[in-house]
Amino acid sequence: MKKILIIALMLGCVAVYAQAQFTPYGSARMALWYEMEDEEMSQTGEERFNMDYFLQKNSLAGARYRATNLNARVELGASGSFRLLWAKYNMGSYSIHAGLDETLVDFRGSMVYGGDFGLVGWGAIQDNLTGQIRIELNNGIIIALLEPSLIDIMFEDNNVLRNGDDSDVELHKNTLFPKLNVGYQKQLTDFLKLNSAIGFNMYEYTEQEDLPDTLPEEAVMSFVLGIMFDFDFDAFDVKLHLNAGQNTGNYGLSSTTINTAFWDNQDKKIVDIMSYGGFIELGYQLNDNSKVTAGASFTMSESDEFEQEDTAMALFGQFNHKLGNRFMIIPEVGLLDAMEDSDNNEQGSMLYFGTQLRIDF
Repeated sequence: MKKILIIALMLGCVAVYAQAQFTPYGSARMALWYEMEDEEMSQTGEERFNMDYFLQKNSLAGARYRATNLNARVELGASGSFRLLWAKYNMGSYSIHAGLDETLVDFRGSMVYGGDFGLVGWGAIQDNLTGQIRIELNNGIIIALLEPSLIDIMFEDNNVLRNGDDSDVELHKNTLFPKLNVGYQKQLTDFLKLNSAIGFNMYEYTEQEDLPDTLPEEAVMSFVLGIMFDFDFDAFDVKLHLNAGQNTGNYGLSSTTINTAFWDNQDKKIVDIMSYGGFIELGYQLNDNSKVTAGASFTMSESDEFEQEDTAMALFGQFNHKLGNRFMIIPEVGLLDAMEDSDNNEQGSMLYFGTQLRIDF
């Protein structure tokens, strides 16, 4: 609370001094879900029925600052940490955007389960909030340099990561380039909006005397491509998203399927993982206060070392109803099916139902 008051006071003083527009805002979101896991999903050999009731981490308080040629935004999440902290300066034909923000690799659905899950990891993709500098051209092209991702590859034999005293070995990594994003965002027609992005990340392990034969010499390279078409036909809307990538776990994306490269200690090589996914959503505006949305997603990962593809899917349906100005309740029901892993093992599924209560201010 002290952080919020200090930030609000500072921005308020700046806004008054510069005669700029200062707008505070926030959102309080509570979630109540009932989850029904089958024997495989619960990993206990028995079915599991559970309630999950919590304050969502994306509950927030923030402020927007607007002045001539300058925009800024700051947000604090429910955990007390910054969610957003950025500023953007308009240079005429382009803008320079710097700070902590969402990245261009952000293609989420409308699922609210799990704290506005958005089907991420089940077909949708979203990179972490990251420090970045980006150039936004007025024609819709965006180029961004982000903090690099240095997520370790997996090792088949974890013993290669142990010292003689059974302590963990620290793996040293080097990188010479920021994570790169290139995107294109454009309202193509009155009813069609396009959002697309490419991301690339690379690092390499450094030689270590205590691990002379276990670390890969080649670089760990990961990339991701995503595209979304957003159709808006007044009362009826459609979202269609597709993505593909290599070693997307090392890039920084989460997934229900295996998406992180691993080290084959026998053949002394990195085994790359290719991942694919997407989702479709259909929405219908019943009236000014109510909307229904249904969606389906699918994701899969494959490698030459897999017996078969690792797959997963999700389905959901929701009813978004405004109880008042900025006050809404969103009941939802859905299915998360982890299907089969790369070794042909059943991973189980879960049915859920519940609601999100949201008040924006």
